[in-house]
Amino acid sequence: GADRTRNTWGRAMVAAQVALLVLLLTSAGLFTRTLQKLRSVDAGFRQDQVLAVGVARGPAYTGTRARALYDDLYARFGALPGVQSAFVSGLIPSTGGAGRDGIIVDGRAVERGEEPMVLYAGVSEDFFSTLGVRLVSGRPFTGAETRDSSRVAVISQTMARQIWPGVD
Repeated sequence: GADRTRNTWGRAMVAAQVALLVLLLTSAGLFTRTLQKLRSVDAGFRQDQVLAVGVARGPAYTGTRARALYDDLYARFGALPGVQSAFVSGLIPSTGGAGRDGIIVDGRAVERGEEPMVLYAGVSEDFFSTLGVRLVSGRPFTGAETRDSSRVAVISQTMARQIWPGVD
């Protein structure tokens, strides 16, 4: 009796392990295939020969001191041998990290808290050219606009159609 029960449990455990192994191998294969397909999707920006460097600035770097740090890093990275272009951004494409806020559209009355929400990130003037992003309409930022913190924005086609339909 006891040996027979032990054999039954042993066989059940082996069967469960084989089933789990098949499940894990199938999942790994599907995951690998998904990653391969993702590599062939056009992300809308250049991904080859691009290096992204994250900078964790301490609490002592705020305002003009933070700006000076980023300007210094921008100049240093841009001067490295082999570097063709550099930019500074609060966001690395495809990684998230954008800010979120409501916007006020001139000529439209909207209740407080009901403003259209947008995701945003501050970027330097060479952001679009470095990543090979083609603007459909309008123009990229200039160095003076980004340094002076002028209120300028580059928006998506979707936002343009939703907020300003029929306007270029």
